[in-house]
Amino acid sequence: YCYNNIITKAWTRAIKQTLYEQEVEDANTIHKLDNHLVRRLIVMPLTDAFNPNQASGMHGKVQYGDKCSLPTSIGRLIFEKPYEVPWLFEVKKINPTNNSNETITKPILASNNSTFPRKILDKAYISPLDFRSPENYIFMPKWLLES
Repeated sequence: YCYNNIITKAWTRAIKQTLYEQEVEDANTIHKLDNHLVRRLIVMPLTDAFNPNQASGMHGKVQYGDKCSLPTSIGRLIFEKPYEVPWLFEVKKINPTNNSNETITKPILASNNSTFPRKILDKAYISPLDFRSPENYIFMPKWLLES
């Protein structure tokens, strides 16, 4: 019985993830056909795998900056057109936990175990670290995920 329950939960999670990924792909297909840079992306945290080599000024600093790994298709669109650097992208949540116009806050734990509210960003501006993330995914620094 226990194994069946574990398998059922894993299967259910996999189905939900697949449906969500397909929903994102469907939304992006329209933008791709029109050559728009607008995308709906699944957000993942940057890991050490994205750390540039030691010759780069960003080596060891990817968690502290505004650099994100974007899909190759966005890089291709940028390089095909005469966009000037710096390339800045606006990112914002499309499914806020609060649908009203109120400021969304979430408590954070201070070093002395007390909590205080912190405003959650409505949007942020990022620049590309590279264009090697899988299609429909963006990898962002952990601090930005928590904002």
